[in-house]
Amino acid sequence: MNAKMANDVQPGVVIDRLLTAIARRDLSATLDCFSSSPDVAVVGSEAGERAHGREAVSEFFSRAYAKSGAYNFILPTRELTAHGDTAWIVADGSVTDPTESEPKPYRLTAVLIRESAGYRVALWSGSEPVSSGH
Repeated sequence: MNAKMANDVQPGVVIDRLLTAIARRDLSATLDCFSSSPDVAVVGSEAGERAHGREAVSEFFSRAYAKSGAYNFILPTRELTAHGDTAWIVADGSVTDPTESEPKPYRLTAVLIRESAGYRVALWSGSEPVSSGH
């Protein structure tokens, strides 16, 4: 590992920091985990949950944090791949919505890019997998 890589915030660490920031409803810490790119995007798991651009992502999380209670993501199953300045992760687990008491299945697919302070999330895409049973 070269010195630059040792000083970079690695992709898995960024995801952990982001999930903690979301659980704490900390907007500043949440946004710090996202890319400074004007093309940063969040696609939530529910209809209409889309944000494109830094301001829209900030508004997306501001609305989420205005709800009573917090989102709690537990994503223990992760596949992470990094090539150069780009990394992506597919993570499976669960999310507990602020309005519900029971967790539901959740899948995160994210693309991260390396910036001056390390990797940052450029795209968050969430989904709620359903059972394949009929």
